[in-house]
Amino acid sequence: MIPVIIGMSAVVTLVLNFYGLIQGITNVLPHLLYIPIILAAYYYPRRGVPFALLIAAFYFGAVVAFFPANMDVQTAALARVVVYIGIAAVISFLSGRMHHDTQMCRRLVSIVASSTDAIMAETFDGVITDWNASAEKLYGYSSKEIKGKSVTLLLPSDKPDDSRILLQKIQRGIPVDRYETERLTKTGKRIQVSLSLSPIKNVNGELVGASVSAHDISDTKQLQSEILESKNEWERTFEAVPDMIAIIGRDFRIIRVNKAMADRMGMHPEDAVGKACYELVHH
Repeated sequence: MIPVIIGMSAVVTLVLNFYGLIQGITNVLPHLLYIPIILAAYYYPRRGVPFALLIAAFYFGAVVAFFPANMDVQTAALARVVVYIGIAAVISFLSGRMHHDTQMCRRLVSIVASSTDAIMAETFDGVITDWNASAEKLYGYSSKEIKGKSVTLLLPSDKPDDSRILLQKIQRGIPVDRYETERLTKTGKRIQVSLSLSPIKNVNGELVGASVSAHDISDTKQLQSEILESKNEWERTFEAVPDMIAIIGRDFRIIRVNKAMADRMGMHPEDAVGKACYELVHH
């Protein structure tokens, strides 16, 4: 639709100008040529100036053809041509910058929207302003439900308000990365999350809030807990076995002994570490 509108407006305005020149009108109708020039420069920044040159060439050629001996009319037309090209250049530049910024914003929005981490934006007062799909999945609140609500909705009542402390750090320019804490889902379930906070600035470079990225580490924490429990069970078993047990490295030095062996050798378990096994056992 846009190319059609630009093309039709160019043809119509040029025809009206040709008709006006035939009727001796030279001052009003040329302003209509701004319409296709501005549209082309806005929607197609790289082609705005060439398009303006083409329109200007048709217009100036018509003026010279209809008023070959009138230098005042030709001078005025030439001035308009310069204005056409200048306006096309300015609008093309501004539109190009705007289109570039818009594309960059769209890419960033796409990255945030498709991120597997829960990402939300909040003000320094703790009010949630944005919420991506992964945040909906993690916490259970839809974007419509949570926007405008306080972040305290996600905080366990029996835990200190660490969100305020984290936001204060961002305000002071202190980065926050991989801060492990607890959060609540919509159903009241506690989840372990790792938070990373980064500042949000406005067009003037002023801090206006923080972007909070949360990664669910509940499974990792559960696995760590199970590993720790297994380690503790092994430790208890190792120390409780009445048989003498030693863990010996490839260099024949003792890495660890249990209590039974330490007692048999008449020393503390720590004193045996690093000694050659034959020195302590066989002498």
